[in-house]
Amino acid sequence: LDDAAVAAQRRVQAPAAPVAPAAAPRAPKPAAAPHRANGRGPVGRMQSALATALKDDPDLAKDTQLALLPAGPKGQFLLGVPFQYAIPKYVKDPAPAHELVSYIMSPKTYSGFMKAGKGYTLAPYKKGEDELWPSTDPKFDPFKKVGTLTKWYGYPAPPSPAAAESGSKYILVDMFAKVAQGDTPESAMSWAEGELKKVYKL
Repeated sequence: LDDAAVAAQRRVQAPAAPVAPAAAPRAPKPAAAPHRANGRGPVGRMQSALATALKDDPDLAKDTQLALLPAGPKGQFLLGVPFQYAIPKYVKDPAPAHELVSYIMSPKTYSGFMKAGKGYTLAPYKKGEDELWPSTDPKFDPFKKVGTLTKWYGYPAPPSPAAAESGSKYILVDMFAKVAQGDTPESAMSWAEGELKKVYKL
């Protein structure tokens, strides 16, 4: 399969309308919990914050550095926010829709999205590491590996509604936050286990 076909397969996962990247990067919206302001994704949010700082607060941008999550015993991974495309089963002639998704996700077309995003929108394929890379700022260089390191909620299990729900509820994020706020690790882990069992109906 070529890059476009692989990218299309990765993105045709859930019933959602095509999502176009923003014309310009935006600062993260204020969140209820402090640990969520810049922590919703180790890739997207911090890139967005730096891109905004470069435009609105150059001094802050100079003091801001970006880094990937460190590797662990099982390897190095990132959690990306995927753009999803779906073709409903009731569509009588899905060929044009398949063609549209393949076109949108082709390196030639997607490079325009990447340039508009200025480092916020990144490619799901290896060509995003070199000729399609949208930023000349070396601070964004750590994210050149996004196409090869990014995994989905629930990895290495297949994507599932329960895995996505557990991520959207920030259960693991809140687990760490509870410890930072004074709970014992054992108590926080027990809480997270209970919440995950609710989601997975265990």
